[in-house]
Amino acid sequence: MEATIGISAARWGVTRALGPILDGLLEPWAASSALGTKIHELKMELLYAQGMLDNARGRDVRSAALGQLLLELRRLAYAADDALDDLEYFRIQDELYGTKKATDDDDQGCLKGLVVNAHHTVKTHAGKLSKLLSYPCTACHDDSDEEQEDGSGGCLPRACSRYWENAQAANGGCVPKVVSCARAIGKRLPCTRTEHAPLLKFDRVEMSERMSKILDELKPVCAKVSTILGLELSGMNRTTTKETPLDRPETTHHIIQPKLYGRGSQIDHVVKDITGSKYSTNNLTVLSFYGQGGIGKTTFAQHIYDKAKSNFQIHLWICVSHGSNANMLARDIAKQIQSSSDKKGSAAPSGASDKKGSAAPSGASDKKGSAAPSGASDKKDSAEDQIEMAVQSKRFLLVLDDMWTYHEDEWNKLLAPFRKAGPAGNIVIVTTRFPGLAQSVATTVDCSTKLDRLDYKDSMALFKACIFGDDEKQWEGHDNLLKVGSEIVPKLKGSPLAVKTVGRLLRTKLHTDHWNSILDSKEWELQTNNEDVMPALQLSYNYLPFEAQQCFYHCVLFREDYKFTGQELIHMWIGLGLLGNSNQNKRIEDIGQTYLDILVDHGFFEIGEKEGKLPYYVIHDLLHELAVKVSSFECLSIHSSNIRSTKILASIRHLSITIDNTVVTDRKSFEKFRIDLSALGKRLKAENLHTLMLFGVYHGSFLKTLRDMFKKAKSLRVVYLSEATYNLNNLFHDFSNLVRLRYLRIEGVRYSTPTSLPNSISRFYHLIVLHAHVWLKKFPQDVSNLVKLRHFVVGDNGEVHSRIPMVGKLHALQELKRFEVKRETNGFGLEQLGPLELRGSLRIDNLENIQSVEEADEAKLAHRKHLHELTLNWSEISTQKALTRANKEELVLQSLKPHSNIRALRISGNGGATCPEWLGVELDLEHLHLERVSWGTLPLLGKTCMVYEHGKECVGCVPGQGFKNLKTLSLVGIEELIKWRGNGTCHLLSHLEELTVHRCYLLKELPFSRSSCHESEREENMLAVFPKLRTLNISNCHNLLPLPSLPWTSAVCFIKIKDAGSDFSELFYTKEANESIILRISGRDQGNGSGDSTFWDVLDFSNLTELEDWTISSCPPLPLDRLQALKSLKKLCIENSSSNVLLSVEERSCVQCYVSVTELKIGNCGSSGKELTKMLSHFPYLSRLYLHMHSRNGFSGLGVAEPEQHVNVAVRDEAEITADDFTLLLPPQIEFLQILDCQQLSDCSMSATGLQNMRSLRTLNVSQLHMLGSSVLSPSLLFPTSLQTLTLWRVPTSLTLPPLPNLTELTIHGSSDVRGKDLLHLLPQLTDLHIEEIEKFFDGLDPSRTLSGIRSICTCDVEGLLVSPICSIISSSLANLILLGRKNYNLQRLTKDQEKALLMLTSLLKLEIISFCNLQSAPGGLSGHPSLKLLRFSTCRNLQSLPKDSLPASLEELVIWDCPRLRSLPKEGLPNSLRRVSARGTEIHPELIRHCRKLQGTIPIVEI
Repeated sequence: MEATIGISAARWGVTRALGPILDGLLEPWAASSALGTKIHELKMELLYAQGMLDNARGRDVRSAALGQLLLELRRLAYAADDALDDLEYFRIQDELYGTKKATDDDDQGCLKGLVVNAHHTVKTHAGKLSKLLSYPCTACHDDSDEEQEDGSGGCLPRACSRYWENAQAANGGCVPKVVSCARAIGKRLPCTRTEHAPLLKFDRVEMSERMSKILDELKPVCAKVSTILGLELSGMNRTTTKETPLDRPETTHHIIQPKLYGRGSQIDHVVKDITGSKYSTNNLTVLSFYGQGGIGKTTFAQHIYDKAKSNFQIHLWICVSHGSNANMLARDIAKQIQSSSDKKGSAAPSGASDKKGSAAPSGASDKKGSAAPSGASDKKDSAEDQIEMAVQSKRFLLVLDDMWTYHEDEWNKLLAPFRKAGPAGNIVIVTTRFPGLAQSVATTVDCSTKLDRLDYKDSMALFKACIFGDDEKQWEGHDNLLKVGSEIVPKLKGSPLAVKTVGRLLRTKLHTDHWNSILDSKEWELQTNNEDVMPALQLSYNYLPFEAQQCFYHCVLFREDYKFTGQELIHMWIGLGLLGNSNQNKRIEDIGQTYLDILVDHGFFEIGEKEGKLPYYVIHDLLHELAVKVSSFECLSIHSSNIRSTKILASIRHLSITIDNTVVTDRKSFEKFRIDLSALGKRLKAENLHTLMLFGVYHGSFLKTLRDMFKKAKSLRVVYLSEATYNLNNLFHDFSNLVRLRYLRIEGVRYSTPTSLPNSISRFYHLIVLHAHVWLKKFPQDVSNLVKLRHFVVGDNGEVHSRIPMVGKLHALQELKRFEVKRETNGFGLEQLGPLELRGSLRIDNLENIQSVEEADEAKLAHRKHLHELTLNWSEISTQKALTRANKEELVLQSLKPHSNIRALRISGNGGATCPEWLGVELDLEHLHLERVSWGTLPLLGKTCMVYEHGKECVGCVPGQGFKNLKTLSLVGIEELIKWRGNGTCHLLSHLEELTVHRCYLLKELPFSRSSCHESEREENMLAVFPKLRTLNISNCHNLLPLPSLPWTSAVCFIKIKDAGSDFSELFYTKEANESIILRISGRDQGNGSGDSTFWDVLDFSNLTELEDWTISSCPPLPLDRLQALKSLKKLCIENSSSNVLLSVEERSCVQCYVSVTELKIGNCGSSGKELTKMLSHFPYLSRLYLHMHSRNGFSGLGVAEPEQHVNVAVRDEAEITADDFTLLLPPQIEFLQILDCQQLSDCSMSATGLQNMRSLRTLNVSQLHMLGSSVLSPSLLFPTSLQTLTLWRVPTSLTLPPLPNLTELTIHGSSDVRGKDLLHLLPQLTDLHIEEIEKFFDGLDPSRTLSGIRSICTCDVEGLLVSPICSIISSSLANLILLGRKNYNLQRLTKDQEKALLMLTSLLKLEIISFCNLQSAPGGLSGHPSLKLLRFSTCRNLQSLPKDSLPASLEELVIWDCPRLRSLPKEGLPNSLRRVSARGTEIHPELIRHCRKLQGTIPIVEI
């Protein structure tokens, strides 16, 4: 197999190298120089190699020696590719700048030609200083870690003076004068950086030598390969691999595996369908089953065949060989029919047909009775006729196993005789590896079934059977083997064939060591028999076209189960050069889509569920392992977990490195991996790399090591940096040297600092794909020089695209998201769009700058047939200017008519008086957005009414189906629109899915508004005009008539109504897959008026049965029976109700009325205690209750309802609920209770038992509860002993708490008089104490009796806590400390005593200092702290320094947030234990950012 791989790889390398020559541009460019001859010689030799390899392609050549020669041939092809790539680079540069660095010009005269040649010779002999590429000047180059962002690297290149002196001595004539003059000028030029990247210099002599060397090495290798191929292949079958991918065993219907694991129910279901009534009325039904090799398709079909065959008079099993056509299959079927007939008549054994044709099939004899041979010219004796006659009156079952190809005509020809069968219910079963084939042959979509992998349980059962059969007893005494087997089985990915392969390997030696070696080595992947798993999968791979194979195996650079988008795959393949060049008749993107479709149809990619609007593609399981295997000679994907065991071949060209988070968990792991990575770099030949991909959030932590690894990587074509936190110049020694790049993809991380694309990128003339998913603060000026750029992928708004000057020079660009017309800036006129063949979407802004129709015509929008989305935007201007520009803008818009292929159109701010003639007539739109247009009529189907100046109305009517396929419609800021009505037809917009109406202030009526139609017709009217509407968004349409009940159907996905004339002020509803269904509704501060009874008609409760989360605000009481109908409701929030929260069930109802809600929030409601008690009695499942009553609560006392009061509440008299009007009785099952701002609660209304009966209560949050300070009320009444967490907000000045034996967490906010000595009975048991806005909490506290077990403290009482008596007691327990600043707190630094006390906290792990506005210096003396792991400074806006003794040796994380005056970290060095430094926030000093960047690569995690 090594040689076969060599042939494919070498051929691809040769073909790639030929690319620059065959486009016809390179040879003429260099024809007048000696290089022209070299190029021609190299072209001829490469063509010879290509032809030789084409002739050998696909043949079964297995010579290892030939394989090595072919790999050497591939290496030389790559070298030729590099050389020709460089020549093509300078050809483009000459074309762009009008220079002629590599060619002779006879018109310039001999002297200048000699000067040019001498110049190149001088450069070559001057130590080959730059070798085609220039280097920064050492005189001004800064060796610091901070690299220049623009990639200019200081002054322009210059050679050392001694080289110039040698050159003068060796070359007389004009050279010394030229050199001397240049040197004199150079002395007067300052060493400055320029905004424009300097041009690279071409060395013709060095290039000539390179090409000569390649030719000298290439010729003998080609000759040797040609000789060996001629000797080895002279007598071999010249059939290609495509025709014979691999020998496959013939399958039969005989069951080899009697017991089937994991598919029994599926088989029974299929057998029931084909033998029952499901397909009995169909003349012929084709069922297809597909899955990857080894998934068990044949076994599955054998069991179906065996169970179902008795129900059919004819049952046939055909193993479909590759290359079989309809005629071959028909002959096989006819032969099997004859064999079956002979067997029944005992004329011949089954399957024994007479080769001479003496045995005639039934009914196939000629008039004389003689037997006609099979395939005779007489049509009556053809195989098709034999089949037709055999099935005329018989029901048949035909299995076509392992089908590889599908051609519609051939398929129909094969089925033609079967379609003429007499009885109905005939079945054809097809098994195949290919999803596309399965779907093509199946009768319907439902008739195609994918066979999935076995789950773990079934895989384990099959595994056990493979070792000891079905006898479980034999496993006794083999527990260790079973344990190892349970670890192996998950790695087999549910493949039955993989399980059987492993079983064969394991059962030979029942020893734990043997089994562990199989587990560790994955030896089953190395098995080569046809019945093993990898050969089965490689069979499918070998069947792929060669180009599709390449596309598939390069995906191994990504992790298993990586979710590719189609665009991502195709762009990567373009960058790798797998799709050919762009000079073909077919777009390379279309070629890529073809290969992607092939890979999907052949089962190598699975299409995942759609994320947003785009599907994604995944390579699963063993197929990823196959990709690793077939690409191992060229591609290598390294994970941080296996970096030591990874073998690196010299032939590796494509590399990806994934660094996971485990290597930065601590400093030891970081250093270990850094050493391993450095060792890897020494084994890697970086100069050979064409692809580099870096993955992992923290791969930037190893930036310096990676920089050294890839110092020599100057041949890179593809660079992908995922989650990059650095600039490109920090990774590459000289990024400007990577001029061979085709694909550059940079993806930043969230919160990362803005980055810049180096200026040098503007001379990467080969660049085809540029992904910049980062925040770009700076953009190269000459980016329009990237003449081959096809895809510039940026964020959704396309703001970066709008900054490209002279974009019209990018002739290959496929998509321009945004273009701004700028009259004052050259290169931003609409004429720039003329030369571009744009696709996808385009947004044009500032169209008010267009002065004439002629300018608008230059955009040529009518000719852009591949543009599918267009936005035309005029900026807002004053009313006076709008009147003067209206006529011009109307004409401009008319001239901007797009092609009829446009599917999405957005027009904003156009000041014309009329709608353009082409809108709604010539366009078949799916999406239309109209915003701030001043047209007299709108192109909406039905009737529209617009108002002109002085109140004059104009009615327009648009008949027909101009927008018959419209899916989304947005009307925004159209202030003249009054009404939009239907036209009387059943469906106004039958495909509309989304409707948005904003800021149409005069709008009164929409087609579904409650106008003249009867109440019962409103919902029907909604579905009639827009039957597929699923999203409705209306806001700021104050005059709009009421809408129908919402949601109008259970299929609705999103509704947002705000200030739109209805009884409610706002309604929000969302129903997304895998997320909670949410409803928010806000009324207009409804009271108990007459309108309350009909308010809830705004909702259609029959369409809310799946609602899970509901918020009700400022609405009338909700009828309880309607709430009860919502069986899925779990969260309910009712706020701002001035009366009862709920209305009772009708008196006639005797049914128990329980609500399924488990979390209830009641805020600012006017219900009495008795009303709330009655309401809560209907919530038996309630576990979390929030009460936020402000000053409007109607109760002043609390109690607990008896448990029986929550049973059968609907059938008992209301008086039985024992609560007065002022006391709220809480359900006893509550686990979480929050009571906020209930200021009217008083001690006199507390029930006799208080809250003691709430035995399930674990968490209580209380705010502004005055009874806490009562001298009359016993505190134990409010706090049950089951409490574990207690939070008190804005408590009274005096506070008494009862003994709470289970309390472990206590939080108190905002009481200046609360003291710790008042809580002596609680403090000893606490683990967490949070004290905020209490200044002297620790005064007078005896720490020895109280705080010995505390683990976490948050306080603003710095003076009280940081004293030796307290800190000495809590030193062994306190792990987390948060010091909070106070308003007007003037602390600038801790005192010496406070620092000493802080140092006593020897068990402290985390220290956070937050909101100390005047703090200038961090606490000192912490360097000797033995345990501190995390130190955080947050919002300390005057913090200026971190003393060198402020960072302990144990510190692992240093976090700085919003400290804008802090300029640097300690200069004396950081602790060796430090693994994370984070400097972020709204304001960070630039010096601190630069300092942190220098730390990248020295500590594990640096976040900026």
